[in-house]
Parts: sequence; C-alpha cells; structure tokens
Amino acid sequence: MPAARYRVGVMRAQLGEGDPQGFTELVDGALKRFSRDIADQLPDLSVETSTFSTPHLVPEGGGYNALDFVQLGLGEKAERGLSFLIIVTDVDLSPSKTSYTLALPSRITNIALVTTRRLNPDFWGETRDTDRARERLSTVLIHAFGHLLNLNHSDEPNNVMAPIKGVETLDRMTEFTSEQLSEIRETLPREAFDQSTRSSKFGFAAATIGRRLPSILHAVWRANPIKLVGRMPTMLATAFSVIALLLFGAEIWDYAAMASTAQVTGLTLISFAIGTFVLYRAFSFAPVSARDGRTMESTIVTSAATLITLFLTLLVMFALFAGLMFFFAATIFPEPLMESWPTVEDASSLGDHLRLSAFLAGLGVLSGSLGGSADSRSVVRRVLFMSDEI
Repeated sequence: MPAARYRVGVMRAQLGEGDPQGFTELVDGALKRFSRDIADQLPDLSVETSTFSTPHLVPEGGGYNALDFVQLGLGEKAERGLSFLIIVTDVDLSPSKTSYTLALPSRITNIALVTTRRLNPDFWGETRDTDRARERLSTVLIHAFGHLLNLNHSDEPNNVMAPIKGVETLDRMTEFTSEQLSEIRETLPREAFDQSTRSSKFGFAAATIGRRLPSILHAVWRANPIKLVGRMPTMLATAFSVIALLLFGAEIWDYAAMASTAQVTGLTLISFAIGTFVLYRAFSFAPVSARDGRTMESTIVTSAATLITLFLTLLVMFALFAGLMFFFAATIFPEPLMESWPTVEDASSLGDHLRLSAFLAGLGVLSGSLGGSADSRSVVRRVLFMSDEI
C-alpha cells in the first residue's frame, strides 16, 4: 500500500500528575472518531501518534504558555516530516481572551494545541464520565483540525464546526457533513505546505515568501499591529519617557533647525531597522531546523509574518508619537522658547516642527524597542494563533 502523501501527527504531552495509562487511552480513544470521520475517508491522509515524555515545560500565569508547545511542536514536526501536528496535553493553556481555552490552532505553523484538562465532567464537580470526555476530545480534535484547514464555523449548533461556547456545548456537536469532508479534500493540498530544503536556503526563503505571501499577510492582518501597540505598555512607557526628556533639551531644537529632511529620514529608517531586529531577537521563539539541517517552510512563513508585524507595530507607534509631538510643538510649547533655545537659529517654522516630531518619534521607536522586549511574547502569540481561541 503506498504511503500517505499527508501525515497528521498527534503527540501526547502529559505534564500533569494524572494516570499516564488513562491519558493515553483517552487520546487514542478520541482518535478513533477522528480517523473514522476524516482520515479513513481520505486515502492521502494518515494519522500517527507519539508521546512526549520529558515534561520540562513550566507554567506561568495560571497555565502553560502556548508558545512553548509550538516551539516544541515545530521541532517534532520538522524531524518527523509531518504535514500537521496536534499536541494534546492534560494541563491548562494560558488564555489571552477568556477564562480558559480548550484548543489553539495555528494555521501559519499547521500546529494545533488541545487540552483535556476541563473535558471530564468531574472537573466541574459532576460524576466522572470517561466516555463523555473522550467524545468531547474527539470533537475538539476535529474542530481544531478543521481550523488548520481553514474550515469556517457552521451555523448549525449540532455541527462539529459550530462555535464552542463552553465545554457543555461539545456534547451536541456530533455532525460532520459530506460537504465539509469535500472541502477538506479540496483544501488539504493547499494547506499542507511544509516543504523543506538543505541547500539554497536564501533562494528557498524568497520562493516561500512569494508563494505564501497571502498567508503571511493574513497573519499580519489578524495580529492587528494597531491593537498590538496597546498590548505593549512597557514599550510605550519607555518611548514616551525618552521623548519627553529629550523634548526639553536645547540640542534637540538645534538639530530640528539644522538637520535636513534626508538626515531625519535616514535616522528614522535606522531606528526602525534596529528596533525591529531588537524586538525579534528578544523572542524566546527561535527558528527551528531539522537535525539534518533542513529549513522548514513553516519556519520561514512564521518569521516573515512576525517581522512584518513587528515593523508595522513600530510604524504605528512612530505615527502616534510623531503626531503627538507635532501637536505639542505647534500648539502647546511656548514659541519664545522655540526662538531662544536653539543656538544657531530659531526652530519655529512648520518644517522645523515636522523634523523635530519625526526625529523624536524615531528615537522613541528605538528606545521603545529596547524597553519593550518584555512585551514581545504577546506579539508572537497574536501572529501564530490566527484563529480565535477555542
């Protein structure tokens, strides 16, 4: 029998103190329905399981950080040559929007995280029911895999792709239509994109970015750089502190009066380049290659989307501070000081105000990136997990 073209890996990652045998049986039992409804209907798709038995991950903020699992998953996915990977764990994943999350699908990496922590009724003070937990897990697995393949939510409350309002809604979500199976069959070749190379890595990266540009831009759009600025308070506070301090220095006004537009533009571009590099390097999320040196397509796509998102986030911050400084210089700052502080000539013209605003905003971008690296993990999370939390 020929090998399947597309391989779905399901990795058990038990980090809690529960019964290992029980956890394995729960996952394997849930996979029977997953295989029956999806894998067995698609000759080109196979499902294989593995176990992650080194619980070196540590919790933070009431749960385990999803980025740690993705980092682990990218390595496993590269080594095993998988098209998709679903990591099933028994611990809570740290949510970003709601009180808890059941799964986090990441289309840009083709990795989904699923937790069994809250699926058994005994978690909610009811009688323990392993069969019910198994059926719930089956539904979450299919739902998360559907998101990886870009299936839309269904308006039918009994459909497996209906929005999951809470754990109890999983009990009625049992229907999976032939139309949805046909959609998976159609989108599978397009979404299972993880090619790799051992040589010509720059050429491979350029070709990958060109081919996957819609996915990259969609990830950037979903990350929403405008909202991300508000999610990085340390970066904003650092940038504003530096700008406010510099604004009241006579040398800054001298520079605004004497610098050319080209000089200010050059400084701004350098600040953007350094700021983007600093924020990107501050991530604990590092690019992953296979042990044999293969560079994975998903790594390139993730890195490109993250870099573009960071650059646009800094651009939003630059526009915010440039506008604020221009307003301050044009309306609030005393004009006699604009004329008396500079030692060469006054800096009270419109051009002086524009150059001053751009110069200060550029320095704000640079200083904000240095001080805001602690906020960077929220940026990565928004880039990776394009779908809403389940």
